[in-house]
Amino acid sequence: MAAEPRQQILQLEHGGLRFRPVPPASDKKCRVVLDGETETVFVVNMLDGRSLVQVQAITPQGDFQFNLTAMQGAPIKSLRFDDSRSVLAVKRGQSKLHITNISASMHSNQFPVNLKDKASNIKDFFWLKNNFFVAVTAKGFEHLQVNTTHNTVKSLKVLKGMNVSQVYFLKESQIIVLESQVPPSLVLQAFAFEGASFKRLGRADMELPSGGAGPQSKEQRFVCTLYNRSYVAVHTDQGKATPGSTKAYIYLHNLEDPSLRIEHVLGLDVNGNVMHNVVDNLLIIHHQVSAKSYVFDIMAHPGMTASPARQKRASRLAPLRHEPIIPPVEVSELIDGRALPTAKLPVPGNLSGQYSATMCCFRPSLVVETSVATARHLEVNLSALLNSPISKDILVQFLIHRQRETAMPVLIDLVNQAVDPAKPEPLDVIARIFDTLNAACIAQSPWGVNMQQDILFKDVFEKLNSSTTPIDAIIPVLLEYIRSLTAVHIPVEHYIYEIVINVLVQHRRFYQLHQFLQYHVVDDSKPVAFKLLSLQTQYPPAFQLALDMFKRLDKCHEDIIEVLLLQQQVIPALRYLRSLPPEAVQVSAKRFLDASQHNKSQYHTTFLFFRERNQQLRKTAAFSPEDGCEAHVERFHALFSVSERDQTPSKSKSK
Repeated sequence: MAAEPRQQILQLEHGGLRFRPVPPASDKKCRVVLDGETETVFVVNMLDGRSLVQVQAITPQGDFQFNLTAMQGAPIKSLRFDDSRSVLAVKRGQSKLHITNISASMHSNQFPVNLKDKASNIKDFFWLKNNFFVAVTAKGFEHLQVNTTHNTVKSLKVLKGMNVSQVYFLKESQIIVLESQVPPSLVLQAFAFEGASFKRLGRADMELPSGGAGPQSKEQRFVCTLYNRSYVAVHTDQGKATPGSTKAYIYLHNLEDPSLRIEHVLGLDVNGNVMHNVVDNLLIIHHQVSAKSYVFDIMAHPGMTASPARQKRASRLAPLRHEPIIPPVEVSELIDGRALPTAKLPVPGNLSGQYSATMCCFRPSLVVETSVATARHLEVNLSALLNSPISKDILVQFLIHRQRETAMPVLIDLVNQAVDPAKPEPLDVIARIFDTLNAACIAQSPWGVNMQQDILFKDVFEKLNSSTTPIDAIIPVLLEYIRSLTAVHIPVEHYIYEIVINVLVQHRRFYQLHQFLQYHVVDDSKPVAFKLLSLQTQYPPAFQLALDMFKRLDKCHEDIIEVLLLQQQVIPALRYLRSLPPEAVQVSAKRFLDASQHNKSQYHTTFLFFRERNQQLRKTAAFSPEDGCEAHVERFHALFSVSERDQTPSKSKSK
């Protein structure tokens, strides 16, 4: 039988989109254009006097087609939909921009975008929210508002005076970054847009080596969003390096910092061009030559917890340095639901062991292979980590920052592996796992996994507590979990203590149970006290332990009295009730009389006690109809003489 293929943490989704293959450059009548922001593929066929545009969406939004009027000498260069996919921006040639309002009948109505700077070429253009729009030119940008009802475009603000060489756009945060490069200097300037206004964010001035040579001569820049923070990344080769040393760095500049301060530095052990994706707040760096992908998590740093505030404080002091969280991996494809590793994407004739030269990545997670006309999302297969050689406490630190839906089942399996009696992790590793989980619960991060006590109880501890599990394999684990909860001031739920008690009783470790209660390893609570009461047939001292626990708890008078009455200890219950102020507790006289009616002496004492209590509370010794004691009044008069009825409780027999 063939061996089961080894799963990889990175894989391409099953299915995706197959579009018309990109035609050769010599084909002037057909173009394939991809809009990475809306994940849409446009196939533009040049026909007589018009362009037939076929639209294919990577996400299931429905494919359609429409006609565009052709323009002589102005071939379509790029197309971008707004979020509704009903308004299209079309760039023709280097300087012409049109807005196309597509009706339900798939007819298009085009109107031009007349920029105030008519002489500049258009570098790029982006849809903002609510029909706002920005067109970037070689000298700056123009902020616009599109009115699709009247087919007009209004200019809101023009920014000029720059020498734009490149532009980057973050759709989720509505930020553009303009790069102005005039050797030997390079300037990065960020702008944030909101409605009809925008504001300047950070700016960074960088020095480039003269002559275009040197260790920084090969740089790449891109933008990304990680943990709700926006960054511009600068990838810099370090030139030749010794084997095993860092050959390239990726510097993450915070776009909202006035100086675009570097917050994170990522180390790579390879030179050359890279591509990137972001999946579940992980930055994936693809290295084309080696066909390897590197996974970085900026929250996975020595000393870091799940707290974003702590990360922010640390990054103020110095950039945090990161290495890949796992060894480099190959991108894998899903085939019939199973991950099969492939050293290269499926490009016919590519036998070099490299990622395809026609592979390209779009934010955040889209991978497009133009030679085979496929577009698929990159996915993170967290279950592949279960067999990883990486220490489980480190893996838990990584998993708590992932999406709850995918990470929680893997995290549960990982904890179960760590405490498995057949092959448990060292206790210090288990302790660090619990500390990480509980720190995440305290941090209340807006992303990631919070594994509360009920989940661990149901999915880990209950499974661990079986008749075949040695006590030394479960009690230390439970005690470490209790210690970890207490260390971060999380109240321990009663069912955690109850499973400790169950295990000790099951293995007849009553002396150890007594010690745990005496030294408050198990905290006092009503549920725990009732649990102890249920054990008195197996361990008779448990009754007194429960009673003592009730007495230590505040406002448990009714519970103590009820426990004593259940044990037919009527006189001790009366003594306890007498020790309390009359108004401190509401009790049922009928409940006491019912419990004492089989002992004439106790019955006499109980009746006289409550007659005296009625006098104290109501200024009359008689029972009220609400007490429901009519039958007991008749019985008392039938059992006792007039002289016996007039005795006070202190003169009556109490035994």
